[in-house]
Amino acid sequence: MIKRKKRKIYAYKRKKRKATTLNVSFRPGAGSIKAFKTVLKIAIFGALVYGAYYTLGQLHRLALESPHFVIREIAVSGTGNVTRTEIRKLLPFTEGDNLINIDTRSTAREIKALKKELRDIRISRRWQKVYIRLYERTPEAFIIENGELMGLDFDNTPFPLRGFMYRYQVPKFLYNTLSERDTLLAFLRALQKNSASFAGDILSISLNRTGNITITMRDGTAILWGEANFDSLSHKVKITKQVYAHALLQHGALKHINMQFYEYGRAIVMPGLRVAAQ
Repeated sequence: MIKRKKRKIYAYKRKKRKATTLNVSFRPGAGSIKAFKTVLKIAIFGALVYGAYYTLGQLHRLALESPHFVIREIAVSGTGNVTRTEIRKLLPFTEGDNLINIDTRSTAREIKALKKELRDIRISRRWQKVYIRLYERTPEAFIIENGELMGLDFDNTPFPLRGFMYRYQVPKFLYNTLSERDTLLAFLRALQKNSASFAGDILSISLNRTGNITITMRDGTAILWGEANFDSLSHKVKITKQVYAHALLQHGALKHINMQFYEYGRAIVMPGLRVAAQ
């Protein structure tokens, strides 16, 4: 029988380790400082914006409720054919309304859209007052639109005639299309630039489908101008005035002057009886 050796058992106690604290000091990196400053700036900016927004809101509320910002007077100037009463009726505000609460730009746009005879309108605010300045259109020509005599200015905007506008000594346009009207307007502008007196004696200007212009003077003389060639217009106006004046002295009355052969150095005069302008 085999005897087993007895194992020796050693008993011992574990030594407890004492906890130690390490004091470590370090500086944060440059990126951390920059990020912190950025967040701080955003927070401050947000607080300032909110404060300003809140303050402005309170001031706006106080202004709307304050009797110091009430409209006491509405002044309208620049009235000629458009009356002050017409403009007052179109205003969305009146005396007693709050001055801060009105929209001057939208009001001006709406009135201008309703009143085609106004070239522009300016509305401004002053202390307890609203100033309205009108700029009326001046007819440079007469046109017929929907069977009604209308005015036309160099903005190419038709507008209803008012008051003394009917007495304006401006030519009447006769045309078929809007493109032809554009040509006549450019032609009239060029005539006025070269000779305002000659343009002022014109009764009507027509443009046919072949592109030829006919000018009818107030004494009934028809000038067959030809095409609207703006390159030579200045010299052609000068020659036409000379031929017109000389022919009137010689014949007393003219039926027409044909200037369609101007490029060939010719002008054909047809004497006739003086026709009273309608």
